[in-house]
Amino acid sequence: MGIPTRWPCASAAPWWLAGPWCRRSRGPTAWVWRTCPHRPFRWRRPRQPHSRCRPTARCGPGAWRRMGNWALKESALPVRVQLPARAVQVAAGDTHSFAVDAQGRLWAWGSNQYGQAGDGARRYFTQPVRVRTGFAVAQVDAGMFYTVALSRQGDVFAWGWNGMGQLAQDGAAFSAKPLRVQGLRGVLQLAAGTGHVLARTDAGLFAWGDNRSSACGAFPSVAVQARPHPIAFA
Repeated sequence: MGIPTRWPCASAAPWWLAGPWCRRSRGPTAWVWRTCPHRPFRWRRPRQPHSRCRPTARCGPGAWRRMGNWALKESALPVRVQLPARAVQVAAGDTHSFAVDAQGRLWAWGSNQYGQAGDGARRYFTQPVRVRTGFAVAQVDAGMFYTVALSRQGDVFAWGWNGMGQLAQDGAAFSAKPLRVQGLRGVLQLAAGTGHVLARTDAGLFAWGDNRSSACGAFPSVAVQARPHPIAFA
């Protein structure tokens, strides 16, 4: 997977391309790194930072402690994240990251200013912390300041920022506690965008959240899709 366009400098690259990327390893670790925006964006082991990226300068927007290795510095090379158990899935949001272990336990690190890491006690975490979901997690995904998770029973839960209806709850208050998304049963797969969520079931595809560009399959006059909306295919 690659990005077809090259940007000559960090200021020219879209902000949403400057986030960290994670990959799952075979052992109880996950690998995460930031890519230099002066180089093409590719799925491969990153090379050394570009010469224009000074060691003390940030390559793109703030790191927000997403490395999970106690450090508050960015890295253009993979950094090992120590986890208490073997990771079977990883996911990265705009400012936070997750890992799911074989028992369905969820681990989070990074920014937590809206409770997107699932804990209301601190604003950020420099190492993985256990998210007390109350259910075994089958899949997790994350967007800009919010998180969605799929239970092994097929239910969907969301937490974090709710400014554009990402949590599918009344109002716009954020939550550090996983909240169940009503109206969905037997969900098979989740996908989180910057501000909207997709859920696939046997009955079809549903979406909610930011709909200003019709990402939820409704007319853009409905800016916020606060409940799961079925997407019709022609």
